[in-house]
Amino acid sequence: MIKKQITDWEKKDKMFVSTRASDYVLEPLQKNFWLTLIEPSGVGKSFIARHTALVLKRKGYTIIPVYSTTDIRDYYQPNEQRLIITDTCEAFELNSIPQAQLKKALDNLDGTFICKHNGIYRTKHDKLFDLLAHYFGQKMIECLIDHVDSDLIHARFTFQTSTDNKNNTIDFIIEISDDYLDSYLQRFIKDWSEGKVSAVFNNNNMKVSSFRENLLHYLLQLDQSKQVLLASTKDKVRPQEICVSGGTPLIFSCYNGYTDIVQWLLHTDVDVDQCRDDGATRLTSASQNGHTDIVRLLLEKDPNVDLCEVCGCSSLYWACKNGRTNIVKLLLERKLNVDLCNTNDSSPLYVAVLNRRTDIVKLLLEKKPNVDLCNNDGCSPLYIASQHNYTGIVKLLLEKNPNVDLCNTNGSSPLYVAVLNGRTDTVKLLLEKKPNVNLCNNDGCSPLYIASQHDYTGIVTLLLEKNPDIDLCNNDGCSPLHIAIQYGYIDVVRLLLEKDHNVDLCDTGGCSSLYWACSNENTDIVRLLLEKDPSVNICNKNEISPLCKASYKGNTNIVKLLLEKNPIVDLCDNDGCSPLYMASQNGYTEIVRLLLEKDPNLNLCANDGSSPLLMSSQGGHTDIVKLLLERNPNVDLSRHDDYSPLIQAVKEGHSDIDTIREVSLY
Repeated sequence: MIKKQITDWEKKDKMFVSTRASDYVLEPLQKNFWLTLIEPSGVGKSFIARHTALVLKRKGYTIIPVYSTTDIRDYYQPNEQRLIITDTCEAFELNSIPQAQLKKALDNLDGTFICKHNGIYRTKHDKLFDLLAHYFGQKMIECLIDHVDSDLIHARFTFQTSTDNKNNTIDFIIEISDDYLDSYLQRFIKDWSEGKVSAVFNNNNMKVSSFRENLLHYLLQLDQSKQVLLASTKDKVRPQEICVSGGTPLIFSCYNGYTDIVQWLLHTDVDVDQCRDDGATRLTSASQNGHTDIVRLLLEKDPNVDLCEVCGCSSLYWACKNGRTNIVKLLLERKLNVDLCNTNDSSPLYVAVLNRRTDIVKLLLEKKPNVDLCNNDGCSPLYIASQHNYTGIVKLLLEKNPNVDLCNTNGSSPLYVAVLNGRTDTVKLLLEKKPNVNLCNNDGCSPLYIASQHDYTGIVTLLLEKNPDIDLCNNDGCSPLHIAIQYGYIDVVRLLLEKDHNVDLCDTGGCSSLYWACSNENTDIVRLLLEKDPSVNICNKNEISPLCKASYKGNTNIVKLLLEKNPIVDLCDNDGCSPLYMASQNGYTEIVRLLLEKDPNLNLCANDGSSPLLMSSQGGHTDIVKLLLERNPNVDLSRHDDYSPLIQAVKEGHSDIDTIREVSLY
């Protein structure tokens, strides 16, 4: 029968296609003597297992299919053969084994997918553990309640009469019938007494009101001294680096909103100011999560409302951050410090503004907080509201006369950040308070500069109405006009030029507004600037004039506009290159013609001795050579390497376009 089955496997294996999964299965068998394949139904694990077995058969192994745990026991011999188990449920039909035989069955599986150590059975796969736990939960639930790990007892056991848990999505839940509820509650109290407070109060059943009713009924049957002891027990299990370490029943109940449990705990006169290891209190926990009724109960016990967590967050801070308006009202009825900041120096007002809690901002402002209190980055509530364009909050804050010029650590004011983010409505509100419109950030950028840089035409108009210093430059010497020209924002340029602007102002590179317009080839802006009669001969640090730049770029229209202003046509850059040299070198015939009308020096050479004629000859620009020769230049003027225009033309092989002929005629 086995032989017939293997023959059938071999026929089907002819259709097998190797995959990464099948190749991977063979790898661990080189070092291990057994392998378990666990995959969802239908993905082909049986096909892969049979293929792998056939591969091993060709290497001299014998295939022995198994159908029960006894087969594994009988045939499995460590170090002598390879064992592949394709499905644990096929190999171990758990539900068919009587309880009396269970231990023996588990012993049979030892060394396969179950291992036994010091009398304890451990599974090698989570799903198998789920299956076993569920099975034992049905067969011997009382034993499990008494002895299993605390985390399991509180995570997997469900009070079956709790309707809230009927749709529980956790697999293999163990249901607790009414018959075993007392046993379960005894274990619950036992773990609680041992300091496993986190496990107990994170129990899934605690979310169900009917379970808590049963728990409270059980607690009230205990001695008063026992109740007090339980109420004051702190978690002793979770390590300090975990946030819940040192938690108490009251803190967990306040955090999770278990009002009924809180009422019982407060009845035991527990310390309402006792903190968790991270400083969390009952009041901060309830305030953070919006449990208004619990906050009200706690306040009746007159707690320290200014008590903060390790991070410096107070109850008021948490309520403001999370938008717990009703809790904020309750807290503000107490004498508390409304300016108490966390470790980042963020105040309740700051965090309320940051999270756009307008109603809470109103409530806080009634208590006259310090509206100029800034966080570690120097950001005030007004700065944050301006940054995010919370106009309603900006209005509320401005009614309290804050310092509108208060800057953050980057030197940015509320006006600056409102402009940066294009918040026109907020800019209007701030300007009504007459801020310093010339206040610059650490990079020297003013609000007008930023508005000009981002083409915020409307904001530029608003700022110009306040008569700012329009020539105020950033740390690179760049003015609002410079930056608008560089980006080609003609409407902003037009607005700026309507003011009494220094059009000859240069940046740290010596570049004037006219230079930048020529460099960016913006003809319309060049025209606007020339109407303001700028100095057309201002050069940058490389001695490049606007005309030289336009000639180099080949922009005929801009060259025409500049020549109308009678610039110095022979003004050269640091390399000795004149506008005529640039145009001749690059083959801009029309620009050469325009420049020649201004009688430039044809023999003006660059620092290496190259003349305009030599450069046009080198480039094979015959039309330009003709134009230059018509003006009788010195045709023998050679570069420092003794190359004349004629020699250069020959060297570059321009005979086909008559350049050599044109030069040689002279």
